[in-house]
Amino acid sequence: GWCSFLPQESDTEVKANIKAWWDDLYQQLYAENDAVLSAEDYLQQLDHLEDFFKKTDHLAVNEMPINELAGKRVLEIGSGSGANSALFKKHGADIVSVDITPGRVISTALKFRLVPGGPGRAYQADAERLPFRDESFDVVYSNGVLHHSEDTGQCISEVLRILKPGGLAVLMLYSRYSANFYLNILPRGLGTGYFFKHPMAEWVGLVTEGTPKHGSVKNPITRVYSEKGIRNLLSDFEIINMRKAGYEFDQMAI
Repeated sequence: GWCSFLPQESDTEVKANIKAWWDDLYQQLYAENDAVLSAEDYLQQLDHLEDFFKKTDHLAVNEMPINELAGKRVLEIGSGSGANSALFKKHGADIVSVDITPGRVISTALKFRLVPGGPGRAYQADAERLPFRDESFDVVYSNGVLHHSEDTGQCISEVLRILKPGGLAVLMLYSRYSANFYLNILPRGLGTGYFFKHPMAEWVGLVTEGTPKHGSVKNPITRVYSEKGIRNLLSDFEIINMRKAGYEFDQMAI
């Protein structure tokens, strides 16, 4: 099951739009698949996903100690449709997943019911105000999420707060210095005129992640970082590894 730790009255306009946009994208990419998903099919999908991650050196199997998660208390921030969290559960993690979007929390809870392994709990929560005690988790994992929040710095502070001493944070943030940014994102920002009308995090959001189909709200926030910017953001952490990676992946509905 799942529950919410996100009072409706706590929403800012930006947070309300973040929820609306990512729910729209959930409906586009995952809802239809979730409605007919069986345990047998999903476990097969997870095997394929893990193989794909290994071939592409994805952080879920590279930086994440995938074969050492049994019995570890793991938090995923921004679980999406639940695939990464389900993979960690399959490997025996005591996994807790949070997402700000109700549909994605429900999707993650569904995947937990389909996958054997360690415990799995899915909560609706705001990454800027995580509902957990200090020093609660051995590992915190977040793949391409925190740069979409209203206050990414506050999210990073929360990651530090809830990690146990000596704990591991595995985080993916978007890079500004990439071919995709200069050959795709920046020209779209200029072509639409958003570049001239909005702060960077807003115009980058407006031209990335897709187009709404179930409402009118576009992606509100997408931040992109230089290496120096990431090091500044993570200045309270000991950085043991940082690398740039990417792949084209057509949003497999798992």
